[in-house]
Amino acid sequence: MVLPTPAPLNSKQSALLRRYWHAGRQGLSSTGGTQALELAALGLLEQARYGGSGLVMCITQAGIVALQAQVEANRARCAPHHELGATLATWLSRNGRACWTNIELKVRNAESLQLVRPDVFSINATLDPQRVDAAVHEVKVSRSDFLADVAKPSKRAGYAAISEKFYYVAPEGLLRPEEMPEEAGLLVARGDEFVVAKRPKKRRVVLAPEVMLAMALKPRHAVPDTLS
Repeated sequence: MVLPTPAPLNSKQSALLRRYWHAGRQGLSSTGGTQALELAALGLLEQARYGGSGLVMCITQAGIVALQAQVEANRARCAPHHELGATLATWLSRNGRACWTNIELKVRNAESLQLVRPDVFSINATLDPQRVDAAVHEVKVSRSDFLADVAKPSKRAGYAAISEKFYYVAPEGLLRPEEMPEEAGLLVARGDEFVVAKRPKKRRVVLAPEVMLAMALKPRHAVPDTLS
């Protein structure tokens, strides 16, 4: 039987359904209140049995289909962002830089330990510590995403601790140089090439040992082979 494509889940429904998915046929004691009731009414959860702690519920086949639909929708929504990031990393690599995509780095400040995940992190491919020139590249493919990001100075402060310069990267025509925060530059995509529309403010940064270790442990961006 082919199950109908379910309506999109909201974030709370998706998170709760994932909990039941990870629990498998063992199920979970009925939690989530109204959200669990809504999922059961949609046929995405079902009553399995009464356990020692009360009612146990499990995800249904329709629930699995709903989660898969959510994964595919998220993948389709993120595809332009990932493609632009990969294109940028390839371009940077071919211009003498070592690149990492979605690398998680630890930043220490006076109050706490912050985790940052740049879309693309790059350094000069050199053994000279004075010429590392670490850079963070934040990819944006929608104005709403850019405006939400600009409103988070703490995020850029975390990036400032691991990079000498910071760029926003966007398709041509999406963002304007005058919209950039004072310290940020702008790279504009033109096909497989990128043009500097605004240069960032450069600062001197010495990469912390934990940053260097993360770079060593995570593979760099692999440049695709080109057909001759």
